[in-house]
Order: sequence, then C-alpha cells, then structure tokens
Amino acid sequence: MEEREKTNAGDFKVLEKNLADDVLTLKVQVDSEVVAKAYRKVHKLLLKQVRVPGFRPGKVPLPVLSNAIGKENFAKEVRKELLPEYYYNALQESSYRPISEVSYVAEDEHLSNGEPFKFSAKVSVFPEVKLGDYQNLKAKKMPPTPVEDAEVEKVLKERQRKYANTRQTDDDTVKEGDYIMLSFTVNIDGREYHTLSRNNATLIVGDDSYMPGFDANLVGKKKGEEFTFALDLPKKDLENKSLQGKKGLVKGKVKALHRLDLPALDDEFAKDVGNFKTLDELKKKIRSDLEKTHEKTAEEDHAEALKKALIEAGTVNFPESLVNKELDRRVEELKGELQGKPYTFEDYLAEMGKDEKGLREDLRPRALEDLKLQAVLDEIAAQEALTVTDAEFAERIRYLAQALHKDPDEIMETLDSSGRRVLQRQEMLREKAFARLQDGEK
Repeated sequence: MEEREKTNAGDFKVLEKNLADDVLTLKVQVDSEVVAKAYRKVHKLLLKQVRVPGFRPGKVPLPVLSNAIGKENFAKEVRKELLPEYYYNALQESSYRPISEVSYVAEDEHLSNGEPFKFSAKVSVFPEVKLGDYQNLKAKKMPPTPVEDAEVEKVLKERQRKYANTRQTDDDTVKEGDYIMLSFTVNIDGREYHTLSRNNATLIVGDDSYMPGFDANLVGKKKGEEFTFALDLPKKDLENKSLQGKKGLVKGKVKALHRLDLPALDDEFAKDVGNFKTLDELKKKIRSDLEKTHEKTAEEDHAEALKKALIEAGTVNFPESLVNKELDRRVEELKGELQGKPYTFEDYLAEMGKDEKGLREDLRPRALEDLKLQAVLDEIAAQEALTVTDAEFAERIRYLAQALHKDPDEIMETLDSSGRRVLQRQEMLREKAFARLQDGEK
C-alpha cells in the first residue's frame, strides 16, 4: 500500500470556512511549491508509461509530455496528488467531524504549475454534541442462557437431514420430513402479497422454515395437485408489521417430492460427519457450539443495551437537511436490496400500505438513533483522546482488501476519491470508544 508524504501546516491555508445547516464549505489554498512538486511527481510517474516519438524513454520534458497526453489529463493526475490530501489537512484544522463523502466545487478550482492551487470542498458534518455522564452508564451484561437438551437434539436432527439421501417415491402424498419444491401465493383480504409469495421454493416439511404453522398444512397434499388453505400470520417478527396476526389464504402446488432416507444417529454417523469417535462426542461439540452462540447473543444484547444508554446520555440537535440525507441513503439502500427480487420497490410500498413519504417516516426514528449514536461515540473518542495509528489503519485497509479481493492501493484510491479515508478512521475511533465502554461495563 502506497504511503503518502507527510505534509505540514505551512503547505496550505484555509481561506474561508462556512457552515450552513449541516454543510461545511472549506476554501483552501495550497502553496505553489507544493503544486510544482506534484507536477514533478506526476511527470516522473508518466515518463515510465508514455512514449513520445522523437524522445528517448524517460527523457521527455514536462511540457512536451503534458501536451502529448493532453493538459487536462495531466492536470487530472496532479489533482489526484493534491486532493483529497489537502482536504483532509484543512478538515483537521477545523473542529468539525464529517459524516459524508466530500464534493469539490469545480468552478472554484484553479490549478496551474508554479501557482497556488485553490479549491473548495463541501461536506456534511455532525452538529455539536452535549454529553452526559457517559462513564457511569447502566447496561450490565447478563449471563448467557443455558443450552437446553432440546436445542442440541434440534441441531443434531438438522445435521441428520443434511446427510440424508433423497429418493423418488411412488407415494405422491406429502409426509413430514419430505423434501419438496412448491410455488404458492398468499392472499389477504382478497389481495395477493408478492412479498409473502414464493416460486419454486424448497423446504423440508416439518422444519417450519417459511412461517410457523405453514408446513402442517402441507402434510397430506398430493404432488401436482393444487391446494388452498388458511394460515394465521405470525403476531410478531414479520417485516410488514401491518400484516401481523392477520389471516392469509395460501394457494399453490407441490411441484416435486422426494423422500429422505435418514442415516441412523449412532457412532458411525458421528464419524461420517466429523472427527468424532462417538455420538456423545458429536453432541458435546454441538453443545459447545451452542454455548458459544449463546455467549455471542449475550454480548450482542449487552451491546444493544449499551447503545441505548449512550443514545440517552447525549443531546444532539440534527438539522433537518442532515436527517433527510440519511433517509435518502436508507431508501436507496433498500431499493438496492430489492433488486433481483420477484417484486419491485413499488410493490413493496403498496404491500406495506405506504408511499415513499410514509416509508421515510417509518425509517426516521432508527435513522435518528443511529446518527445520534455515531455523534456521541465521536465525542467520547475525542474526550478520551483516542487515536488510530498508521499501523492500525494500514491493517484495516489490508483487511478490507482481502475481504473485497482487491489490492490495498485500490482500496485507498477508492477511499480517497471520495474523501472517505477520514470517515474510515472515524469509524475505527467509534469502535475503540465503544469497546472501552463495553470493557468498563462488564
């Protein structure tokens, strides 16, 4: 990963700093010598890539090389050297904490070799945070719930089904434990709900993987025949809250049916599914894994309680413009998640019984909580004087590169093209602040 040269305060100055609602505008001037150095660096880099007729490789003068590739293209590369590094530097001189990517005002830019580089940057920032007594939050971590024998048996049976063989059967009547493929629609009050309907879905009858009580209605149905049955929708944990507890009418067809030949749950099965000598060893491993899951759940519950306490501990007045930008982001994110689904964003809204304005109102409370939590953690990180070292940041970039299967330099270029390097560091500071508070609450 390429390391950038350190800059010092004498290299630039902030000509103007304005805050309107949530938008901070910085007008910055970079010293002419820094600009000249950037031109020389770009010249040196391009000499390795560009060949100009009549000149030996590596010996093309800067003006000639600039004309050869186009002055605009050359200036674009110089701009990449200067931005967003001096945006970061100018931002660091302010007391504001950014929340968005940066945008540069093109008409305010002036870039020419040997002259100061002037640019304007706009970024949304957090408002002032007033912290309460965050060091004495009450969010005690509860011990994990014990693992019940029934949980172990359930996981064991799931693993048994995973290793089962499927076979065709002359019996076309659905029984519990069968592996089937089906398509169905769900109608409520005479209207089909695409978000609840499925096409060519597969399930093991009895697992109730789709919805509680659904599978019992399939037992006894015939493959190839159409079926209809009434279904009480769950009273909680349904995405469309307005449908919870309602009665639905399910219409569909079982398209394929396979019987499962389940292996015996014995020592041989334990040897087949893993390096276990006996079935008891396998059960012990399942119990151990479940205990870890319960511990993780307890950690997550504690984290949620701590977040709630943090939100209550701070006071932040967000301008409406900032809230609207966050709602815009969440709506676009939802639209992206719905791409590839068998229903559109408009279908989703219709089945929720809302328009986009109503959806935004539903999203608003959580958006405000999340914004407030970020702002509070930012302030705590500042008061605790937490820092992110260059080594820690480099490690995060390497982790992101590995996760995205990209080169670290490519990740850095992506971050810097939008001014997100500072946002990534801020996110790491929030993680540190939260981890410190978690440790204090245990």
